[in-house]
Amino acid sequence: MALHEIPLDQLQKLTPKKARLLLQSIEEKKAWFEHQLSQKRISYLEDSITMVVDRNRLVRDSYEQFRTIDGMDMHKEIKIHYVGEQAQDAGGVLRDWITDLSKAIFGVQNTDMEEGSCGIEGHMFKQVRCREDLTYFPNPMRKSLYDLHYYRFAGLILAKAMFDKVPVNIKLHKVLLKRLVGRSHKIRIGDLRHFDEQIYKSLVYLATDPTVDVELLDMTFTLEAENGEILELIEGGSDVLVTKDNILDYVRCITRYQLIDHCRQEVREFMRGFYQVIPRDILSVFDEDELDFLLEGVQEINLADWKQHTLYKGEYSIKHRVVKWFWEFLGTYTQPQLRKLLLFATGMPRVPIDGFRALQSNRNRTCKFQLQSIKLEQPKYPQRCFIKAHTCFNRLDIPLYAKKGDLEYHLNVILMQDKFYFDME
Repeated sequence: MALHEIPLDQLQKLTPKKARLLLQSIEEKKAWFEHQLSQKRISYLEDSITMVVDRNRLVRDSYEQFRTIDGMDMHKEIKIHYVGEQAQDAGGVLRDWITDLSKAIFGVQNTDMEEGSCGIEGHMFKQVRCREDLTYFPNPMRKSLYDLHYYRFAGLILAKAMFDKVPVNIKLHKVLLKRLVGRSHKIRIGDLRHFDEQIYKSLVYLATDPTVDVELLDMTFTLEAENGEILELIEGGSDVLVTKDNILDYVRCITRYQLIDHCRQEVREFMRGFYQVIPRDILSVFDEDELDFLLEGVQEINLADWKQHTLYKGEYSIKHRVVKWFWEFLGTYTQPQLRKLLLFATGMPRVPIDGFRALQSNRNRTCKFQLQSIKLEQPKYPQRCFIKAHTCFNRLDIPLYAKKGDLEYHLNVILMQDKFYFDME
């Protein structure tokens, strides 16, 4: 049944169980999902939360303040104030905080938005190559300073990003996505291939190669953990030999250990945090691929879409020469450069799945990207006249440069920055 065949008022009244049965397209599911979240959103007129965070202690400061927050608080409007920075948070600072905090939690080090991020050994999450993507999965060999409560915190932050429609540059492993949407029963040995290809190939070889006599290998239903401990895969597994009759059971046991049992506590805490913001029965309307899409947003920035959904203010219009120069320069940029400029302007390096027309300010209000003209304060010294960003309103204030090279210079200044602060222009 297509979305237009279900009246909106009827779609909104569907129970989670009926929504899972009746809704087919992601558009239908998203419309129902957003209505469910709107019922949980707490108006800023009723209550809100203000957090003071030091960028140099981003994870620690945020974590300490979230230790006393429950799921209900995450449905409130959160305002972020960075120590030593000047900004009134009307949505942009929150987006910036979510973007930087999620990168820090997951160990992403590519501050310039380049492809192929680099994780930290011993961090909370480890990187797993899945086809062409780098994905993230809880790391049971993490450093001891990250206790299990940090995983609940990570779940809270990612769910808050989804609740407030802030796309994150984090791709969760498919196994973790399946578990979040309640599809653990669909975890198969094929998922192991994109988790540890060496183990996967070894298991397939043992189970399918007719030249292998597993009984001669003297294997039991055990495995050696990273710390050297011998673990039994089944009760009394050290006394159960692997044979041609039970080799498939052995394969299933190894798969289950690697994908589920090995990091059971970490995943449980992560899911607990996520569900405190977005309950499982609501989230389970999606499959794992749809959830991935909603969390990440659009990976490739479509310049035509960006241009189509831009508003012009002051002296600027689509025909103004500075505007023409602006789009001309953006047309030469790489995807990482476009993401960096978008981050500077909006506080996030990606756009929601509905594209640029779905950009927001705070309080779930649509707020398109804007180009505002401002006076060239020092005409004799155009290099001192910087481009200003108002991330809360997705707006760039661009001086009325007289020369194309002056605009190019200031755009390049933005692209050369490693980090953005709210006292920068």
